[in-house]
Amino acid sequence: MPTAENIAVRIGQLLRSPVRELGSELHKIKLIESPNNSCEIYGADLEEVAAQRQQPEAILAKV
Repeated sequence: MPTAENIAVRIGQLLRSPVRELGSELHKIKLIESPNNSCEIYGADLEEVAAQRQQPEAILAKV
């Protein structure tokens, strides 16, 4: 997963509870790393994206 997406997911995880304590829901995290690299993660999709991050990546055999 790209770095911007990993950071946005982590920000969402950190903010979700405090935002709920204020009586609101987290709608979207938008992270802009550079003019050419950004991502948006919606609060409703946060759990799904976080679960995908937990899946092990393919391991390449050494040749």
